[in-house]
Amino acid sequence: MFIWIIAILLLLVWGTLGFFTGALAMLITLAGFLVALLASKALAPLMESLYVKMEFSNLIALKMLPPITAFLLVSLIFLIIGLVVHWKLSSRFKFAMDEVTRLRWTRMNRHCGASIGLFMGSAYTVLVGMLVYLMGYFSLQVASSNDQGWISRLNAVASGLEGSGMAKMARSICPAPETFFKVSDLLAFSRANPLLEVRYRNYPPFLKLSDDKMVQDIAADEGFNNLWTQQAALGEFMANPICQQIMTDQGFVDRMLAYDLEDLDAYLHTGESPAHKDESILGRWEFDANATINHFMRNTVGVTGKQIREFKAVAYGTDGGLTLVAHPDQKITIQADAKTFLKNAMRMGIMKAYKVDSETAETYVTQFMDGGGDQGNDDGYGDPYGGMSQGDYEMQQRYGLSPGAMSQQQGPSSDQISEFMEEMQKGFEDYFSNLDLQWKRVGRGRYEASGGQISIKKDYRLSLEAKNTFAGAKGGLLSDGSVMVFKRVW
Repeated sequence: MFIWIIAILLLLVWGTLGFFTGALAMLITLAGFLVALLASKALAPLMESLYVKMEFSNLIALKMLPPITAFLLVSLIFLIIGLVVHWKLSSRFKFAMDEVTRLRWTRMNRHCGASIGLFMGSAYTVLVGMLVYLMGYFSLQVASSNDQGWISRLNAVASGLEGSGMAKMARSICPAPETFFKVSDLLAFSRANPLLEVRYRNYPPFLKLSDDKMVQDIAADEGFNNLWTQQAALGEFMANPICQQIMTDQGFVDRMLAYDLEDLDAYLHTGESPAHKDESILGRWEFDANATINHFMRNTVGVTGKQIREFKAVAYGTDGGLTLVAHPDQKITIQADAKTFLKNAMRMGIMKAYKVDSETAETYVTQFMDGGGDQGNDDGYGDPYGGMSQGDYEMQQRYGLSPGAMSQQQGPSSDQISEFMEEMQKGFEDYFSNLDLQWKRVGRGRYEASGGQISIKKDYRLSLEAKNTFAGAKGGLLSDGSVMVFKRVW
């Protein structure tokens, strides 16, 4: 209904204007309409620079307003020229012609002008319909009963456009690139299915996006994520600071549009990427302690109970702290929980260096990495530890050990622990910062990774046999010839 009301109003306005201004003025105005259509694209960059100087930063506004402004300015100039010509001709016929000739000319001029005006009204109806279609393409797909203000009115007009059958014509003449419609479809589909966030995270080309500052901000913004899961009204989304930040970040938008949107669309709908379906290694793989231990016990000849216990201590200490990520550019990154790895490395290192059991080593590591306990009570003499060392006091508070127990036990002192921790931390950071792994397919489900052998099983298990890949890792994280088993993160 709304679109038909708009169409009738445009026809009435332009028909009336044509009737009173005449054919020549309308012909000039029509010429201006055609020139404006052709010139709007060429003049858009100039208009855009003006909007930038006016501190417009919204990318959607900077794409739509400049060509519209250019079109309206050119059309207005030609309209003014047409009105001036009409005034000049009317004056000439009024004073230079006889009354009969003037009346005959006036009648013909008005009728022809009205006809051209009706044509102009039709042209503007199609143009307005195209703009409504363009602006409402996305908003209509995500329409909600909570939508208010101009969004609600836009959806009403866009809905009328769809119902009138004019949408196909509007789409056929719409100058927007196909990318606009594809992005709109992806966003609408994602909004209707909030759980697709998991697929976005695991889409092979997106595996490195976790390092992108904007993606990190989106993930960390609780308000934005609540709006997403609750499928809030479009107006609420647009008012969200993160959404506004996205709409002003040209670099982020360009980076996202550089991806294969057709492949992404297929992946979101099916869970399989046509462009990367042949590479089973791609994606995230999380270290599986139980599977790694089982592999070790099944494939190690003459393994002793002590070796199994030590291996279990390493495996369970690593569990939850290591993720292998295989990227489409044939790179492998190791995402490690520094705290988990350091605790494991510290425990193993203390056991080997100071000949203490796993439980004692764990006690030291937990104390110095996690802290804990009260930070001391002032004994009245300015000593918050009551005459004990900080290490002895913390051990007493956390584990009930008496003063001096730390130094009396078999094992390192607090100073030695601190020095060892610093050394291990530096070794950890140096090792993983310099780790540069590449994968290469050598057969179906079989890969090489910088000297290490990788195989992919049908039960979505990845086995990594370390050769030189992890050799030299601190604290017994991996040794040459060992096998680590990973499970796919879906």
